[in-house]
Parts: sequence; structure tokens; C-alpha cells
Amino acid sequence: MVNRTQALVLGFFLLAVASLVVIRLAAPDVYDEALRLPTGDAVRVSFGLASNASDAQRLLAFVEASYLDRDVSAEPPLPPRLRC
Repeated sequence: MVNRTQALVLGFFLLAVASLVVIRLAAPDVYDEALRLPTGDAVRVSFGLASNASDAQRLLAFVEASYLDRDVSAEPPLPPRLRC
């Protein structure tokens, strides 16, 4: 049988683990910054049922305007990731 103190400690532990899982899933950049890991500057794009051709065209226009003629030699390459 678990007494009240054990239940409180167990509940706190489960809450802490659940919070870490939520942070990792909802805001992976925060998790990576806390562990001092480089992010890699990736962008994730999702299309769903509400997306249409106009959304895709707007995304392509943004990418072309932002990244097509970018001078990559001016930026230093990312350092290798030493740990996960």
C-alpha cells in the first residue's frame, strides 16, 4: 500500500516526466537550448485538409524570396553535433 507521502512524491515525479515530454513535443527548440544542442535551423511545413493551392504558392513565393539567391558563403557552416 502506498502512503500519502509516497503518493505525493510519485505524483510529483510523474508530473515532472510528463512536463518534460510535453516540452520536448511542443517546443523542441527549448529542449535543445536547455541541453546546449545546435538546432540545425530546419523549417517544417505541414499541409492539411484546409490547405489549398494558394497556400502552396504563397509558401513557394516566400521560400524563393527568402532563400533562392542567398549568399551561403557569407555564413559559417554549422558545427558538427557532438551529442544527441
